[in-house]
Amino acid sequence: MGFIDAIWSLGTAVVSTCAKIGGEVMSAVGTFAKDLVTGPIPGIIPSIVLGKILTLAIDVISAVAGALTEKPKEETPEEIGLKAEMADKKPEDFDSINDYIEHLRNDIKVDEERLKEMDEKERATYAAIGAGLYVKQVEEKYNIELPPEFWHSTAELRNEGKISEEMPSDLIEFMKEHGIESGATFSDYLSGKLGIGSEDQQKMYDALKDTYRKEYPDATDSELNSKINTL
Repeated sequence: MGFIDAIWSLGTAVVSTCAKIGGEVMSAVGTFAKDLVTGPIPGIIPSIVLGKILTLAIDVISAVAGALTEKPKEETPEEIGLKAEMADKKPEDFDSINDYIEHLRNDIKVDEERLKEMDEKERATYAAIGAGLYVKQVEEKYNIELPPEFWHSTAELRNEGKISEEMPSDLIEFMKEHGIESGATFSDYLSGKLGIGSEDQQKMYDALKDTYRKEYPDATDSELNSKINTL
């Protein structure tokens, strides 16, 4: 099986597993995770880079969950994804996604050997599902939409060394502060889809400037502008 076929097979496995768990929330998680896995355009991004970006996207999501929620440092997304499959309860049985994840975290026990013995596809499937749950938790907390393209963009920038591991979580907070309702605005900003001088473009620029100012508190406005313009 070629790399691209393997990616599509992984996307199918993610949706199938989420469907087995059941419920509207897990259906949404499945759609998100499938798009996260299959979203980058095959044939345009070399497969070796595509694989790295997918791994980085999940790593970025895990780091954001660690910064913005109560995710323990040692917890992996594949652990949460597997626990979701093992649990008898669904997200709809709880008042919030946060409560559901806390249930998985505290009440569902997973065999460590089971985690260690997963093959590559199985681990990636559960990791994508766990990452999807983390994203839904952050979206719920900040009342902001964070679609797959937001994570693809941040992963690509991490791959290019243009942003640090901490910056995506700071960016989410500043996007919310500046009234940005969707992470897609960030991707559109990077691709030049926002109208020059538009309100969304200005909000996104301000959010980025505040994010970089937090990362580089001693930088001048000119230096911050330069960093943003190289994205």
